[in-house]
Amino acid sequence: MKRLLFYVVCIAVLASTISSYAMPVGNIGAPGTLKKGLIIKDENSKFGFILGAEVDLNSDRNMKHQAKDTEYFFYGGKAGVTIADKAFVYGLVGGAEADQKYKISSDQVEWDTKTDLAWGVGGTAVIYEKDVQYADNKAILRVGIDGKYRSSDLGVDKVKVNDEIYNSTDARLTEKKYNCDEWQVALGVSYQFDTFSPYAGVKYSDASGSAKAIVSDQSYQYDFNPKSNFGIFAGLDVLAFDSLSVNLEGRFIDETAFSAGTTLRF
Repeated sequence: MKRLLFYVVCIAVLASTISSYAMPVGNIGAPGTLKKGLIIKDENSKFGFILGAEVDLNSDRNMKHQAKDTEYFFYGGKAGVTIADKAFVYGLVGGAEADQKYKISSDQVEWDTKTDLAWGVGGTAVIYEKDVQYADNKAILRVGIDGKYRSSDLGVDKVKVNDEIYNSTDARLTEKKYNCDEWQVALGVSYQFDTFSPYAGVKYSDASGSAKAIVSDQSYQYDFNPKSNFGIFAGLDVLAFDSLSVNLEGRFIDETAFSAGTTLRF
C-alpha cells in the first residue's frame, strides 16, 4: 500500500508544473539504471516506456547585450521509450514564458510574455559501460551523450519601453511577438554504486530567437543569442525503486541553474 501511494505521488509530480531555461541534461547513465519497469517487470526486456519531469529554475542565462538577467521558464515534462538499457528517445511538451530586456538605440525595451505551448524532442545514449570493483562491492562506470531541441512561439503579455508599460490590450501596442529555439548536446560520465549515481560532464547549447514590438508606430526588434555556448553540469540520481529515479542537477558557466526531477519506467 505504501509503495502504491508513493507511485501515485510520483505521477502527480510528473503532472505538476515545472520551470526551466535552457535545458537540464540529466544523467547520461539513466538508460542503464532503470532496468525494471513498473508494469513490464522483466529485466531482460529490450524496450520500456518512461515518464519524466524536472523542476528547474534558471534566473541567469547569459545573453548578448541584455539589460538585465534573462529569464525563460518551461513548464512540462517528457515521455518516451528506453531501448536495450542503452538509450532513451523522448518528446518534450509543456508551457513556456519569458522575460527579457535589451537596450535598442537609446531605449530600454522589455518583453514579458504569456505562458504558451512549447515542445521538443531529445535522446540519451550510453556509449561505454564497464563494471568497477570497489571494496567488496561492484560499481558501474558509464559514458554517454545527450541531445535536445526545444521550440516556443510565445504571445506577449506586455512590453515596457523605458518606464512606460504597454499591456497586450493597449491600442498603442499594434504588433508584438516573441519566439525562441534551443538545442543542446552534452557528453557526460556517471558512476553508479548501490542506489546512487553521481554524474558530470560538458555541454554545448544555443538559445536564439527574436523579440519584436511596434509601439505608437515605433518599431523595436532584437534577435538574441547567448554570450557563451559552453557549460558544465553535475548531478546525482538516486534509485528510489527499480523503476523510479530521483534527480538533482546544477549547470554553470553559460547559465546558472539548479534542477530536480524524476524518471519513471513502466
